[in-house]
Amino acid sequence: GGTAAALNVFLSGSLSFGLGWHFGWNITMGHLLGMSTSGIPMSAKLVSVVPHPQKAHLHGGRFGPEQSPLAPLAYIFGCILLVKIYGVKGIDVW
Repeated sequence: GGTAAALNVFLSGSLSFGLGWHFGWNITMGHLLGMSTSGIPMSAKLVSVVPHPQKAHLHGGRFGPEQSPLAPLAYIFGCILLVKIYGVKGIDVW
């Protein structure tokens, strides 16, 4: 997640998109789907998603989807989207 956030700042030149992305993720996972975000359980939710307890190794368990094995794939996908949206002009700063 930190790499995607840093890449976002370098490519876009601001924190705005990264903050919006993070806020959107937390609102979607926590308040819309009722899943834990960064280990913090959410009580106010629009839809209640109850993950299978015996498959915690797949969905991140009590910590939430950020701890699942799919999280790195989501971050890589996010980095690819950032390069598609902004190009690579800001990478030379790295």
